[in-house]
Amino acid sequence: MSTQIDYSGAGAWANHVRALAIIESGEDPAALGDDGQARGLLQIHPARFRDLMILAGPLPFGLAMTWQELDIALAGLYFEFYRAHPVDQVVMAWRLGVHGVMLAGETDAKYYGRWLYAYNEITRA
Repeated sequence: MSTQIDYSGAGAWANHVRALAIIESGEDPAALGDDGQARGLLQIHPARFRDLMILAGPLPFGLAMTWQELDIALAGLYFEFYRAHPVDQVVMAWRLGVHGVMLAGETDAKYYGRWLYAYNEITRA
């Protein structure tokens, strides 16, 4: 696990976002997945990026941000936006989609278990 990446842009959700980065990419900012559709630390697909930018509203972040900084800030915003939901649902929705988890009841206990393990390792340190 890398300590070189600054997750402070996720605010109070920095540990939550870092745990996602650990299970999504092994904290590799250059990671590509899903046949090139997912990119970066958090393996964000274009549709997810669009949805996160809609949540964010008009240019809430600095124009000088790197893609990595923007992804981290958007992931923090995602956790903040869904803070009223149980964290397991929010984490699983990152992988399965908000509609699938919060409306259709889909789950991925293995994914959440991996996230929870990473989160506990981070917060135990």
